[in-house]
Amino acid sequence: SDAGYETYPLSVDPFSTMSTRASQAAQQIDDILVSSGAEKVHLIGHSQGGLDGRYIISTLGYANRVASLTTIASPHHGVLLIDAALGLMPDFTEEAIAAIFDAIAGTITDSNADLLAQLKDMSVDHMQNTFNPNNPDRTQVEYYSIGGRTQASLNVDTTITDIVNPLFLGTFTLSTLLEGENDGLVAIQSAKWGNYLGTAPADHLNEIGLFPEDPIQPFDHI
Repeated sequence: SDAGYETYPLSVDPFSTMSTRASQAAQQIDDILVSSGAEKVHLIGHSQGGLDGRYIISTLGYANRVASLTTIASPHHGVLLIDAALGLMPDFTEEAIAAIFDAIAGTITDSNADLLAQLKDMSVDHMQNTFNPNNPDRTQVEYYSIGGRTQASLNVDTTITDIVNPLFLGTFTLSTLLEGENDGLVAIQSAKWGNYLGTAPADHLNEIGLFPEDPIQPFDHI
């Protein structure tokens, strides 16, 4: 990178369970350590990628190969909207499913059943009762996190305040109702893990600069 760090993008299946994605990433980490001669890597993960990182460290036993994990809008405490979509909150089920599919309709390649199986990994029910107990922090690793905040008003100072992408308007509205401030999908409170570095003025897509042509971006993801 321009800052002088050696950076390596990891490639994993976009719509798979955490165990599948983490195994794919772990193999690439091994290759990077061999090719670079480094003893450890610093992992940075967005959304589910941050949870993949925790799984790699704790379940796959990579604490001795990872110096730090920084997560960006990763739902460490789950996404209540997903619980609603899975029928765990019946009053919201139909509306939640529609909002989630609207948000990611442009990137879906798998069947609805495959997507819902993946989403289950990030539900509050699974994160609180299964994932977090099975993936405790390791003392050898430093943990950092960043959250995102967006909102729906157009009458704001766009140099410091994010306007939610229309794709996320439905999920943002429901997430605000269910959990409070969020980035269009992940609540700020759910994104906090380890040393919380702060909240970026960005929605879930702008956090990683998914729309570089967008002239209104108060957050520089680089």
